[in-house]
Amino acid sequence: MRTSKQVWLVAALICICGCQCPSGDAPARHIASELPPQIQELKLLLQGKPREAMQKLMIERIGPVQRYGGSGIRIDLWDIAGGELAFNPTVGPSFTPKGQDRIWLLTTHNPVRTNLLGDYEMVSLPTDASGSGRCWLGNLQMEPDLSYSYKDSGQFPEKSAQQTNNFFYLHSVGKVEMQYATRVTDDTLLEALPTGSIVACLHFRSGDGRSRQTFTITTKAPARRLVFGAATPLSFEMDKWWNSCWE
Repeated sequence: MRTSKQVWLVAALICICGCQCPSGDAPARHIASELPPQIQELKLLLQGKPREAMQKLMIERIGPVQRYGGSGIRIDLWDIAGGELAFNPTVGPSFTPKGQDRIWLLTTHNPVRTNLLGDYEMVSLPTDASGSGRCWLGNLQMEPDLSYSYKDSGQFPEKSAQQTNNFFYLHSVGKVEMQYATRVTDDTLLEALPTGSIVACLHFRSGDGRSRQTFTITTKAPARRLVFGAATPLSFEMDKWWNSCWE
């Protein structure tokens, strides 16, 4: 038992060293002043509006929708000001300058702790360099009491069978401990952290207490995603949306 505790302490110390990230006071990668004037004006007008009113306002200010995108949902698209303006009814309006990352047009507030909790989707690794061939493996749920549970999707049994070393397939329930990166707290906003920075290390412990594994969580601001990682390559990909895309 003592040996097990010593190993766990060493692992925790290793994670502390690997959990450093830039200060939470760092500015977001894109700010409103980087937007073209026409889009900057639209951004100000959209704040606080209901979704239906936003869509109507964008048509009134920019003109008729030029084309549509999306799979399963209809995304209104305009080519304007050297980029692409989009209204996505699920995740909100955005502007993507040509050759650059997407810039979201709504001011949102996503505290770290509440965003780390919730539902993560696990998929298999892509089968080629283009990123295609991912299959939905299942979902990891992290609760406010820091318990976790994993449920297989049941959709791709041949892919699930290949997850022989996947911690969550081996230990589908247990507990998790959050360890924030430097200067990150419960209330730090994801919007204030540089994209690509580590937000936290998550220490998972199986229900029987015999197995442990540590993962990192990285924020991807342009995509508004939290992404699982680890010190060694994983046999899966797993991430979740930030909680709020609208406010």
